[in-house]
Amino acid sequence: MVTGSGTGAQQLSDALSAARKLIISYPSRRRAARAYRKLVACGIRLEPLLGATSGLAIPVIMCMWRRPERMKTILRMLDDQSDCPPIRLVLWNNNSLNSAKIRSDISGFSAVGSLESIELYESAVNVGGIGRFLAAREVRKHSTRGLMIMLDDDQDVSHSFVRDLAATGSPRTISGVWAWRIHSGYWDRTQVVIQGGSADYVGTGGCVWDSSLIDDRRLLDDLPSRFMFMEDIWMSRFAAQRDWNLRMVDTPVSFVLADLDQGHDLHRQKTKFYEWLVSRS
Repeated sequence: MVTGSGTGAQQLSDALSAARKLIISYPSRRRAARAYRKLVACGIRLEPLLGATSGLAIPVIMCMWRRPERMKTILRMLDDQSDCPPIRLVLWNNNSLNSAKIRSDISGFSAVGSLESIELYESAVNVGGIGRFLAAREVRKHSTRGLMIMLDDDQDVSHSFVRDLAATGSPRTISGVWAWRIHSGYWDRTQVVIQGGSADYVGTGGCVWDSSLIDDRRLLDDLPSRFMFMEDIWMSRFAAQRDWNLRMVDTPVSFVLADLDQGHDLHRQKTKFYEWLVSRS
């Protein structure tokens, strides 16, 4: 009886805590939604910071928010990539407070390897990882290259990362290191660990994709505002419903500073979002 009471009290406490977070975050979420819709309508302009891109370069798109100290490490990792096309790094910064640090690290970096160029977009409002799709749309406007890679700023990768992903890229396909088969619900899932294995979900960080997906305006237009920080689920489901292939890529990737991930606050929301998507299919 004491256990039951304690459990009930804890559930009530958790519910109240979640409600408080929702009340506090609601104005900022509304602001983010408005900012996102404006960016979708008006587009963006990428600012060149280092080098010049060529038609041979493969775009690597990355969002940044709370890990500016990772900038130097990421630049070195990408410049150290081996046996791969030149790399065009496209950064989306969701935190203006980190602008000076990011710019300083880039200006002080000398690329001597695979990193060909760096471009930056600074969002006045944190719109989350969906910014990477806005950046991809801008890149695709001026490039015929179909494949793009997405990287998260909390991922450490090996020298073969870009080569491994580029080798698996193909039309109408999203392939990535964080791949899952989903069963009865979003969190009832099994990780895909076999190279080329079929998946229902592929995480945006550490994936290569056919960027023609962005040509379908609905990828940007139809994402519900209340779920806009769950662009990974949205991309996978959007692609799968259009008979695209989702695959696993086997390449070494490790995660660092995971405690600073925006996704930690979205556990229940991800369940709701996935259920909503399934109900509409």
